Amino acid sequence: MSGIITIEDPSIGFIIPFFGLIFVGLSGPTGRGEGPLAEFFPNENDANMAARVESEINQQMQDADVGNAWAKLEHSMLSKELEEE
Repeated sequence: MSGIITIEDPSIGFIIPFFGLIFVGLSGPTGRGEGPLAEFFPNENDANMAARVESEINQQMQDADVGNAWAKLEHSMLSKELEEE
């Protein structure tokens, strides 16, 4: 009986089918935007997703601009201090 999985002698081989059944069971609610995985797989149409992604990109660009402004200000302040010395 080598290589045969039996119910009487459970082994690690049951893990893959077990998780497979769990994920198949979770796929229905997740597809409807419900259940524990809905946070990771949002149920949104293309227009909503495009608007969300564009908003995130704009926020990242704004954060980068603020960071660049601070870097320029720091550079100018350090340059003035070095000129004074």
